Amino acid sequence: TLTQEKIFPFSHLELSLGLDSLDYVELFIFVEKSFGVEIDEVIFSKIMTIKALYDYIKEHQTKFNPTTVEWKNILKEDIDKKLIYSPYIMSLYKIILLPFFKLYFSLEVKGEENILLTPCIIAPTHQSMLDGFLVLATLPFKVLKKSFFLAFKQVFGKGILQPIAEHSHNILIDANIDLKQAMQYSALPLKEGSNLVIFPEGARSRDRKLLEFRPFFAMLSKTFILPIVPVIVDGGFEALPSGKLFPRPKKIRVTYLKAIEPDGLSYDEITVKVREAIEKEMERNPLYSKAL
Repeated sequence: TLTQEKIFPFSHLELSLGLDSLDYVELFIFVEKSFGVEIDEVIFSKIMTIKALYDYIKEHQTKFNPTTVEWKNILKEDIDKKLIYSPYIMSLYKIILLPFFKLYFSLEVKGEENILLTPCIIAPTHQSMLDGFLVLATLPFKVLKKSFFLAFKQVFGKGILQPIAEHSHNILIDANIDLKQAMQYSALPLKEGSNLVIFPEGARSRDRKLLEFRPFFAMLSKTFILPIVPVIVDGGFEALPSGKLFPRPKKIRVTYLKAIEPDGLSYDEITVKVREAIEKEMERNPLYSKAL
């Protein structure tokens, strides 16, 4: 069910069968629920073929009860993590950052009428380390107070960014340790009726062009039946490209597009629809042409 490729005993799960990180989580959960065998990323890295996986399960299994994995149930499971709401701190960040960005980057904001006041997923493009702060600064206070930002612990959980991340609405995850828990933690704001800001590309562009969109944001949208607001953050690549520490005073534009509803769509269809909305806006506006 996870691949359309032909499967052989020595098929490599990633290189031969094309499984990605979401497939791995589904596989881990299926193995645990069906055979009573817990597999984590460390163990899995040593059993990357079908034969090795079979041998490991056969050696350690404690039961046999094939179980269907439902993402809806996985993402809605209760976890030990708790959200810390800091609306006044978030408002303070906005009060400081917005005038600075307008002065230093000549920040221009468009499509503010498309920002929803009801719970939603906000999906910006990703060109630089500035992008999350730009979205934070341009969201209305009422929306910002109930918005959480998904970020990698490896980047925002250390150095000068650590105290900022720990005292604001950030969901810091480390997908290399426990991807299932990271996904459940990411879903927590949506379970509580808040918003989640998540970058569909999952990483910063190294050449200003859009990267492949990962489907996790679409999975969240469909699971919680929440609309997605696509956002184009443009100019960050010129202002603060990867590898640079100090931003340059380049023009930056943040454009909020019309929300996309998940009704009747698959994960892949939602992902494609969000990307197409962003691409069409970029094609329509020559200011974004360099990013295509």
